[in-house]
Amino acid sequence: FEKGVNLIGLSQGGLIVRVLAQSCEIPIKSVISIGGPQMGLLNMPKCQTGYFCDIYQDAINMGIYEKVPQNHIGPPGYHKDPKLYEKYIEKSGFLSKYNNEKSLNKTLISNLLKIDKLVLVLFENDSVTDPKETQHFAYYANGSKSIILPYNKTNDYVNDLIGLKTLDLQHKLIRESIPSDHLQLTSKDLQAYIIPHLFS
Repeated sequence: FEKGVNLIGLSQGGLIVRVLAQSCEIPIKSVISIGGPQMGLLNMPKCQTGYFCDIYQDAINMGIYEKVPQNHIGPPGYHKDPKLYEKYIEKSGFLSKYNNEKSLNKTLISNLLKIDKLVLVLFENDSVTDPKETQHFAYYANGSKSIILPYNKTNDYVNDLIGLKTLDLQHKLIRESIPSDHLQLTSKDLQAYIIPHLFS
């Protein structure tokens, strides 16, 4: 790893690779998040049936901010209800920690600032993540489930809680958009939006 590695994550994995970059001491070149819920999720609209959806629904029924869902089920760890923001800050076991909303951990900032670039890929017609703009670090304004703040107007960006503003000013933050549904990548998309970031 001495020459550095590229990290690529799909959906939830897009959030995980960003957290790895914040947490690990290995040299990292590009972090590429493809459809990753960087600011969390309020809902998964198309999650109606199936094993994964059943687990998520069970977590909601159990109380998504309770200890068992937060500590043992993936999606509740990045569930963020803008109308229950204070509860989210208090109870969230994952996202609020790595977005530096709970308490400021300067190591999470300094590690992220060591990367060459952070590439965020958003699916413009995403029907799985609510809001889809979370893939670009935008999110609902606190107290609202309809007003979405642009990525550079959120508290996280303005106060540079994880170094996102600094990366942006250093031209290391790259936001790509693909006109398709969640994770509907074609080989043409890969050539246009992903591959170039691995070799530049």
